[in-house]
Amino acid sequence: MTTVAIMQPYLFPYIGYYQLAAAADVFVFLDDVNYIKRGFVNRNQVIDKRGEFVRFTLPVRKASQNRQIREHTYASDNGKALKTIEHCYKDQPGFDTWHPLAREILGESAEQPVSCTNEASVRKPMETLSIETQFCRSSDLDPQPSLTGENRILHLCRELRADRYINLPGGKLLYSPDRFASQGIELRFLRPPAPPFLGIATQPSFLHQLMALDDSALRKQLHAIKLQ
Repeated sequence: MTTVAIMQPYLFPYIGYYQLAAAADVFVFLDDVNYIKRGFVNRNQVIDKRGEFVRFTLPVRKASQNRQIREHTYASDNGKALKTIEHCYKDQPGFDTWHPLAREILGESAEQPVSCTNEASVRKPMETLSIETQFCRSSDLDPQPSLTGENRILHLCRELRADRYINLPGGKLLYSPDRFASQGIELRFLRPPAPPFLGIATQPSFLHQLMALDDSALRKQLHAIKLQ
């Protein structure tokens, strides 16, 4: 059985995104949809020493909701984001292990496509943790997309010969199990053990888990999901 997951490329997204990738055989970065301003494409949040959320943002050149994510480029100065992360986590047990990788990904983002940096923020931690998921881009699978929404997801699943499509809990409002079943594809959703999913804005970046946990605990959390 081939299990596929498809998501827009976000910057160091929350742990549920990585759990989704870990549960998939093939993970597709949906890089050819329009950029969303004031969303989580180029920003996220970490937790400071007082337990409060602190936002970090990478500046994007000429951001426009009329162009695709992959058509946008990060600007040159990411120093503020790196300082925020260091300030919040320099005393955490995983800092020496994971901060160099965060610096590498965010430091190399200057003048690079937004989608490439965001993909690296998901792919490289997974590779470091030896999670064997295959990653690809929707723009490579379907260079001239004409479909949108559920139709596009079904098309990409057929391109990959998927037997199962998995999504985060919020996808229950977007996708029809009967429609997927009619195409011979099982539709399932992640059911994290805790805490309940309350939306991306209520979750810290996966950087928080990287800095606070050892590798064994990280792997356990990535696989601590069930499907429903």
